[in-house]
Order: sequence, then structure tokens, then C-alpha cells
Amino acid sequence: MLLQLEVKQGKDTSKYNVNIGKGNASIKWLALMASHRFCSERAGSIKPLVKNMFTTTKTFLHPEHVCKETLHNGEVVFVELYHELKVDEFCNPVYHSWTIIAFFTSQGKADLRTKLIEDKEQEAKKFYDERIRKAEEERVAENLPKLHRMKHIMEEQLSDGVVVHMQNEWKLIEISGVLESIVPNEPEQQAIRLVIVANYSELSLFFKHYSAINSQGGTHTLEFIEFTKLVSDTKMLSKEENSSMILKFFGGDIATQMNQREFFISIINIALHKYTQFRTHKGRLAVSTAASVAPSVALHKLLEDHFKPHIHLLPSSIAIKKTLGSEQCLLVLHDYLSCLVRIFCRYAELPFDAEAAFNDSVNSGAMNVKQFSSFCSIFIGGIEKNENKITMKHTRQVFSASQHDEASNETEIQLKNENIDSHQELMVFPEFIEAVVRLGVLKYSNVDDRSEQAILETVRKALDRISTC
Repeated sequence: MLLQLEVKQGKDTSKYNVNIGKGNASIKWLALMASHRFCSERAGSIKPLVKNMFTTTKTFLHPEHVCKETLHNGEVVFVELYHELKVDEFCNPVYHSWTIIAFFTSQGKADLRTKLIEDKEQEAKKFYDERIRKAEEERVAENLPKLHRMKHIMEEQLSDGVVVHMQNEWKLIEISGVLESIVPNEPEQQAIRLVIVANYSELSLFFKHYSAINSQGGTHTLEFIEFTKLVSDTKMLSKEENSSMILKFFGGDIATQMNQREFFISIINIALHKYTQFRTHKGRLAVSTAASVAPSVALHKLLEDHFKPHIHLLPSSIAIKKTLGSEQCLLVLHDYLSCLVRIFCRYAELPFDAEAAFNDSVNSGAMNVKQFSSFCSIFIGGIEKNENKITMKHTRQVFSASQHDEASNETEIQLKNENIDSHQELMVFPEFIEAVVRLGVLKYSNVDDRSEQAILETVRKALDRISTC
């Protein structure tokens, strides 16, 4: 074990690099050795008593503690020797606390030593806590501009848009009159709305995941084959109920596609079918006044029994979204920001500007599914050890899962004005960043470990991979 000793007596200082073997000796031994070496270099010098020992991070080195358990290899240790010994008014020498702890070991001094050790350890703890506090303040001050920048870029991905988006969705559901026809009771309609709002994140993840399974359709709508797969995986309907029943809940036309609000209506219908008595009204399901379970309770039960048990199996899990908003993840992404802009511009066929991410000009562009799939070839390539295989189906699901619900930039807003859902067929820069995070999890994660630290490690690997392209 190597240490650097800086020995000081008054204004006289010497520095030594010492090898103390395996470090099994005590701190007291190290102090005496330092004092001896200091005096041996000075002819006629009387070996002085050690006054104090400390390091830059520890204000108290307990004399009886072992060097290897207290110090680390290469650490600088400061040894202070008495230059002159002060006396009190009765001419008794006044010793430093460390000296008393180290050398006054008689039984008569036991209580004093115990008290001094407690005081020094408390002083050391205060010093350590203050040091940690200052280090955290410095870290925050250094990282604050980076975090502000990344939170600004990722605002749409990180913000909780449930209330705003659900208000818009609910207005469209009310205008359609569908919910009123199947649940005439207005208080129950509002109770159903509250259930959907409370479970919106999970429902949206399900919808986005399954809407991207089939390569023939869009990534923002459910086709019949995708809806059938969702119903089958969640076991919402019994095996005895055939595809005609599934088609009935899908809307009756196999050639159509289902948007998210229509998906909400379909699971309400399934909940009524499973848990309540119902009758037909103008070709639609209508709740009987004799229903044994309230519609909102039925919907809640359906979600608890058939959706919640499967949510953790989706690669687009909530854990990824939570990690994306963490300070650690945002700082890692900031380190690769220029690289992310460069890659996004290349595959979105936009002119690359190194300052684009810092002046928001990159947010005016977007890439489509085909361009994103081309980018994903970086991850679909060779499979190394401890890597997972990524398919084109995975890339479509990542594209869909990374979409935010509200149009955010000029390109998206223009498309939304033309078609309310078409903006979800384009990926803007913040969505692209989230997609890279999700691709990293798919490629490198262990399905049994979705902790924040584990996800962060996959993000770093993904960013390292694209940085070489």
C-alpha cells in the first residue's frame, strides 16, 4: 500500500512517498514512523510528539484503526508535529485531542479519551456531511443548464398530458353519442371517464404496442388482426367466444381500423359483456336496469383482471418512461445530444446543423416509419453475446410507443389540422430520443431487471452504438 505523507512542524514541511506493505499497521504506527523520518533528516533534532493526523476528506484518523481500512492507496496523509507546546495557567502542557487519544492510554484517562473520540467523530461526520452538501450544490450548479436544456427538448415526452388529451378524447366520444347509447346513466358515464383517466397510461401503452404489430397498417390504429391478438393475450374473452364476437366488439367491419377512443369504447363494451346483464338497443349493447354490477365497476374489474397482469410484459413499460425523466438519464442524453441531432437529421433527410439542438430548429423536422426503420438497422445488425434480437415488428412498436398524444411542432400541427391522427405517423426529435432509449432497452436489457440503473446502462450502450455511425 502506497501513501503520500506530508509532515509539518511549524513552517518546516517535508513530503514522503512511503510503502507500508499490506497496510495492516495502525494509524498511530504511521504517525510515529512519519515523525521518526522527519527528525532523522534534521541533525540534532529531538523527535517531537505528533499533534494531529488528517486527510483532505477525513478530519479525524483514529489512532487505533488499521491503515488499509481507513485510507486508500495513493492517499495524501497530513501529519502535524508540535513546534512548541503551550501550557495553561498552572503551567500544565495543553495537548491536542488527537495526542491524548493516541498516547494517553492509561486507565485514568479512559473517560476523557472516550469523550474526545466521540467529539472528534461527531466533528468528522459534520465535516463529511458539509462536504457532501457542497459537492451536491456544485453538481447541481454545473448540471442545471444541461437539465433545463434536456427538459425543454423532452417536454412533450415527459409532461403528464393525461388530463388535456383525455378531455379532447372525451369530447369526441361524447359528440359521437356511442357511450350514451350503451350507458345512458350520466353519473356512470362520468365514473367511466374517471376509470379511464386513472388507467390512461397503461391503456395507451397497450394500444400503441398492439397497433404496431401488423406491418400492413398504420402504427396509430388497431387493425382487426391486432385487436384479436390483444384480446387473446389479455384473455378478456373466453375460448368459447369465437371471432364473430371479437369482430362485433371491433365494430363489425374487418376492413376498418380502430383509433384509440374507439378502443376505449370497445373495452367498455367487453366489460359490460363480461360482468353485467345487457340488452340490444338500435344494434348496440345497452346496459339493463337490472345490471348486477355498475358499468364503471365492470370496467375497473376488466382492467384489474386482464390488463394490469400483462402491463409489465410490454417492452414499452412504464419503467422506461420513468427512467427517461430522471436527472441521470437526461444528463447522459445531453452528453450525446449533438450525435443524436446528427443521426436524426441524416435519417429524416434534413440538413445537419451542429447547433440545431440548441436553437430548436431540429424540432421543426420529422421522420416517417420507413426512415425510422432504416435507422433501426443499426440495432438489427449482428447479435453479440448478451444482446437481444430486434425485429422489424419491434421497431414499429418502438415507433408507436414513443409517440406523444398531442401534436407539438409545426409539421405535426399542420398534419393534425388535416387528419386528427396523422401526426402520429411521424416522429419528431423528442420522440426519436425516447425511441433510442427504448431500442437500447430492447437490445441490451435483462427482462428480469428493469431497475433505473439497469435501464440507464442499456441507454449508454445504445448511445455508444449510434455514436460510431
